Amino acid sequence: MSLIQKEAKPSLALEKFKKRFSDIRVLALDKDYDSLVQYKKLFSKVVIFNNSVEALAAAEVQKFDLFILDFYQYPINGLEVLTQFHKLPLNIKTPTLFVTEGINDGEILLKLQNFLFKPIDALEFYLYVNILFKS
Repeated sequence: MSLIQKEAKPSLALEKFKKRFSDIRVLALDKDYDSLVQYKKLFSKVVIFNNSVEALAAAEVQKFDLFILDFYQYPINGLEVLTQFHKLPLNIKTPTLFVTEGINDGEILLKLQNFLFKPIDALEFYLYVNILFKS
């Protein structure tokens, strides 16, 4: 499944968000290679992984400004990855955003807190990231 629902038409708002977030360091974790490619289009400084253990190892030695992950991960699920990530001294306060699909369990969704469902709209995505950085 494609991460981006539709390619957003170039707009002033979209360009403004792209410029604002061009320098943030993003850690992206997703089992879907196409989603990882899309994150590279959305952010200029993104480190991508499709393995949760490798992503956590990177977060041990590098500070990130944003952590984006899918709930369904291997070998550690998304909630456990998030718990371990926020125990790392360099990233204890890093905002996180789940971008996922196929979750209809309300209890799990409450634990995720910040999430969007795939496929996403690029402008909607940037608006949500903007909210994360304002809080």
